[in-house]
Amino acid sequence: MAWEPGRREGGARARRALMSTTRRAGHGAAGEMATTKTEHAVVIDGGLLCVVSCWPRHQIVVLSPRDDEEGYPHATYHVDGTRQFRSRLGTGSSRGPGGKYDEVRGLPRLDAPMPGPVNVFALTVLSGDAAKSYSRARYSSIVEIPRAAFDRGQVIVSVDIVTLDAAAPEQPYCERFLEADLAGTCPAVRVTVWSPRPNSMT
Repeated sequence: MAWEPGRREGGARARRALMSTTRRAGHGAAGEMATTKTEHAVVIDGGLLCVVSCWPRHQIVVLSPRDDEEGYPHATYHVDGTRQFRSRLGTGSSRGPGGKYDEVRGLPRLDAPMPGPVNVFALTVLSGDAAKSYSRARYSSIVEIPRAAFDRGQVIVSVDIVTLDAAAPEQPYCERFLEADLAGTCPAVRVTVWSPRPNSMT
């Protein structure tokens, strides 16, 4: 299909409504605090792309499984506003060749009102990056990415803390394809899938 200017951005609200999600009984909408940890899966074609684990007003962890046991990029946002990125399993500087570690302090606290949206993690993925299988029963909600999202080869999946009626932080050279608020998260957490802009692929 030929590129239609504004097609993806303009359809964001519709895609948000049409996304296939499931929710366990007993979990409220995003922003309504659950009393325990909730886990949410981002999937494509029955394969797991990443898991978002949320402890109310305490911690958010995003894990992106890989077949390589050492290749498990993940991020943790702590209650005190410290965000840590690790490109591989392990602690400190991470294990394995090429492992990377980054830490940012001074971000908004999770146990206080959020002044605005904050990015937790953003990861570039290919459709083939999905793990082989997952158990739907384990997760509070499922965000399913349609294969059409990969018509430009790759997407960025961002996990963001959001405030009422605020958009997730923009990703450079991308346009929003779809978004979903995660049930039972407090502060509210949103998954957004971004496509590369056509002129950024040349």
